[in-house]
Amino acid sequence: MASSTTTTPPYVEPDMPNGCETGACALAKCFYDNNFQVLRRLRFRRELSDYYIRTFATWAPPEVVTNPALQRSFSQVLFALVHDGKILRVSNSKLSWAINRPARQGHRNQSHRRHPRGRAPPRRHPHHLTSGRVCIDEHQLHELVERLDAAVTTPDQAYSPDNQNRNWASESE
Repeated sequence: MASSTTTTPPYVEPDMPNGCETGACALAKCFYDNNFQVLRRLRFRRELSDYYIRTFATWAPPEVVTNPALQRSFSQVLFALVHDGKILRVSNSKLSWAINRPARQGHRNQSHRRHPRGRAPPRRHPHHLTSGRVCIDEHQLHELVERLDAAVTTPDQAYSPDNQNRNWASESE
Protein backbone atom coordinates (compact mmCIF):
# COMPACT_ATOMS: atom_id res chain seq x y z
CA MET A 1 0.00 0.00 0.00
CA ALA A 2 2.90 2.34 0.56
CA SER A 3 4.30 2.19 -2.96
CA SER A 4 2.92 4.18 -5.85
CA THR A 5 2.39 1.06 -7.98
CA THR A 6 -0.24 -0.47 -5.71
CA THR A 7 -3.93 0.03 -6.26
CA THR A 8 -6.66 0.97 -3.84
CA PRO A 9 -8.09 -2.07 -2.07
CA PRO A 10 -11.59 -2.96 -3.26
CA TYR A 11 -14.65 -1.91 -1.32
CA VAL A 12 -15.86 -4.65 1.05
CA GLU A 13 -19.55 -4.76 1.94
CA PRO A 14 -20.40 -3.75 5.55
CA ASP A 15 -21.25 -6.63 7.87
CA MET A 16 -22.10 -4.76 11.07
CA PRO A 17 -25.35 -2.99 12.06
CA ASN A 18 -23.56 0.38 12.30
CA GLY A 19 -22.63 0.17 8.60
CA CYS A 20 -18.99 -0.70 9.24
CA GLU A 21 -17.02 -3.65 7.95
CA THR A 22 -15.27 -5.89 10.48
CA GLY A 23 -11.87 -5.86 8.77
CA ALA A 24 -11.93 -2.07 8.43
CA CYS A 25 -12.77 -1.77 12.14
CA ALA A 26 -9.84 -3.99 13.09
CA LEU A 27 -7.46 -1.98 10.90
CA ALA A 28 -8.87 1.33 12.18
CA LYS A 29 -8.28 0.25 15.77
CA CYS A 30 -4.73 -0.84 15.01
CA PHE A 31 -4.08 2.39 13.06
CA TYR A 32 -5.40 4.51 15.93
CA ASP A 33 -3.57 2.58 18.67
CA ASN A 34 -0.22 2.77 16.88
CA ASN A 35 -0.47 6.39 15.74
CA PHE A 36 -2.47 8.09 18.48
CA GLN A 37 0.07 10.82 19.20
CA VAL A 38 0.35 11.85 15.54
CA LEU A 39 -3.28 11.39 14.52
CA ARG A 40 -4.71 13.80 17.05
CA ARG A 41 -2.59 16.56 15.52
CA LEU A 42 -3.91 16.07 11.98
CA ARG A 43 -6.66 18.52 11.04
CA PHE A 44 -7.73 17.62 7.49
CA ARG A 45 -8.99 14.45 5.82
CA ARG A 46 -6.31 14.68 3.13
CA GLU A 47 -3.55 14.76 5.77
CA LEU A 48 -5.03 11.69 7.46
CA SER A 49 -5.38 9.86 4.14
CA ASP A 50 -1.79 10.61 3.15
CA TYR A 51 -0.53 9.51 6.56
CA TYR A 52 -2.55 6.27 6.42
CA ILE A 53 -1.19 5.33 3.00
CA ARG A 54 2.39 6.45 3.70
CA THR A 55 2.69 4.57 7.01
CA PHE A 56 0.54 1.50 6.32
CA ALA A 57 3.47 -0.95 6.24
CA THR A 58 4.84 0.35 9.56
CA TRP A 59 1.76 -0.18 11.74
CA ALA A 60 -0.37 -2.84 10.02
CA PRO A 61 0.22 -6.49 10.94
CA PRO A 62 2.62 -8.19 8.48
CA GLU A 63 -0.09 -10.66 7.42
CA VAL A 64 -2.27 -7.76 6.30
CA VAL A 65 0.57 -5.91 4.56
CA THR A 66 1.43 -8.97 2.46
CA ASN A 67 -2.15 -10.03 1.68
CA PRO A 68 -4.13 -7.48 -0.40
CA ALA A 69 -7.40 -9.35 0.30
CA LEU A 70 -7.08 -8.37 3.99
CA GLN A 71 -6.41 -4.69 3.27
CA ARG A 72 -9.16 -2.07 3.36
CA SER A 73 -9.50 1.28 1.62
CA PHE A 74 -8.86 4.43 3.59
CA SER A 75 -12.49 5.50 3.24
CA GLN A 76 -13.69 2.32 4.97
CA VAL A 77 -11.11 2.73 7.75
CA LEU A 78 -12.12 6.38 8.17
CA PHE A 79 -15.78 5.35 8.36
CA ALA A 80 -14.84 2.84 11.08
CA LEU A 81 -12.94 5.51 13.04
CA VAL A 82 -16.05 7.69 12.98
CA HIS A 83 -18.86 5.17 13.44
CA ASP A 84 -17.31 2.23 15.29
CA GLY A 85 -14.52 3.87 17.28
CA LYS A 86 -16.45 7.11 17.83
CA ILE A 87 -13.19 9.00 18.16
CA LEU A 88 -13.45 11.27 15.15
CA ARG A 89 -15.84 13.56 13.34
CA VAL A 90 -15.38 14.80 9.79
CA SER A 91 -17.07 17.95 8.55
CA ASN A 92 -16.16 19.64 5.27
CA SER A 93 -12.91 17.66 5.21
CA LYS A 94 -11.95 19.00 8.66
CA LEU A 95 -11.19 16.50 11.41
CA SER A 96 -12.35 16.82 14.99
CA TRP A 97 -10.79 14.21 17.29
CA ALA A 98 -12.70 13.17 20.42
CA ILE A 99 -9.52 13.46 22.48
CA ASN A 100 -9.21 17.13 21.48
CA ARG A 101 -12.86 18.04 22.11
CA PRO A 102 -13.95 19.16 25.55
CA ALA A 103 -16.49 16.93 27.25
CA ARG A 104 -20.05 18.24 26.98
CA GLN A 105 -21.48 16.71 30.15
CA GLY A 106 -20.61 18.34 33.43
CA HIS A 107 -18.72 21.16 31.75
CA ARG A 108 -20.52 23.93 33.67
CA ASN A 109 -20.42 22.11 36.99
CA GLN A 110 -16.67 21.60 37.00
CA SER A 111 -14.72 23.92 39.24
CA HIS A 112 -11.85 25.84 37.76
CA ARG A 113 -9.45 25.18 40.60
CA ARG A 114 -5.78 25.41 39.87
CA HIS A 115 -3.42 22.62 40.69
CA PRO A 116 -1.94 23.12 44.21
CA ARG A 117 1.49 24.01 42.82
CA GLY A 118 0.14 26.37 40.19
CA ARG A 119 0.30 24.05 37.22
CA ALA A 120 -1.44 20.87 36.21
CA PRO A 121 0.51 17.62 36.23
CA PRO A 122 1.55 16.38 32.77
CA ARG A 123 -0.94 14.19 30.95
CA ARG A 124 0.34 10.70 30.48
CA HIS A 125 -0.71 8.06 28.00
CA PRO A 126 1.31 5.02 29.06
CA HIS A 127 -0.36 2.80 26.46
CA HIS A 128 1.15 4.95 23.72
CA LEU A 129 4.62 5.42 25.16
CA THR A 130 5.90 2.12 23.83
CA SER A 131 8.10 2.18 20.78
CA GLY A 132 7.49 0.27 17.59
CA ARG A 133 4.35 -1.49 16.38
CA VAL A 134 2.82 -2.67 19.61
CA CYS A 135 -0.91 -2.30 19.20
CA ILE A 136 -1.68 -5.97 19.59
CA ASP A 137 -0.09 -9.04 21.12
CA GLU A 138 0.25 -12.42 19.40
CA HIS A 139 -3.20 -13.63 20.48
CA GLN A 140 -4.85 -10.40 19.27
CA LEU A 141 -2.89 -10.58 16.00
CA HIS A 142 -4.15 -14.12 15.41
CA GLU A 143 -7.69 -12.97 16.21
CA LEU A 144 -7.34 -9.96 13.86
CA VAL A 145 -6.18 -12.13 10.98
CA GLU A 146 -9.04 -14.57 11.64
CA ARG A 147 -11.58 -11.70 11.70
CA LEU A 148 -10.18 -10.22 8.49
CA ASP A 149 -10.13 -13.65 6.88
CA ALA A 150 -13.71 -14.32 7.99
CA ALA A 151 -14.80 -10.94 6.66
CA VAL A 152 -13.31 -11.80 3.28
CA THR A 153 -14.77 -15.30 3.07
CA THR A 154 -18.07 -15.06 5.00
CA PRO A 155 -19.06 -11.45 5.69
CA ASP A 156 -22.38 -12.36 7.35
CA GLN A 157 -20.64 -14.36 10.11
CA ALA A 158 -17.91 -11.81 10.90
CA TYR A 159 -20.09 -9.57 13.07
CA SER A 160 -19.63 -9.86 16.82
CA PRO A 161 -22.29 -8.18 19.05
CA ASP A 162 -19.83 -7.45 21.87
CA ASN A 163 -17.97 -5.03 19.58
CA GLN A 164 -21.09 -3.07 18.69
CA ASN A 165 -20.81 -0.05 21.02
CA ARG A 166 -17.27 1.17 21.62
CA ASN A 167 -15.29 4.34 22.01
CA TRP A 168 -11.61 3.73 21.46
CA ALA A 169 -10.57 7.06 22.92
CA SER A 170 -11.66 5.96 26.40
CA GLU A 171 -9.54 2.81 26.12
CA SER A 172 -6.42 4.71 25.10
CA GLU A 173 -6.15 7.24 27.87
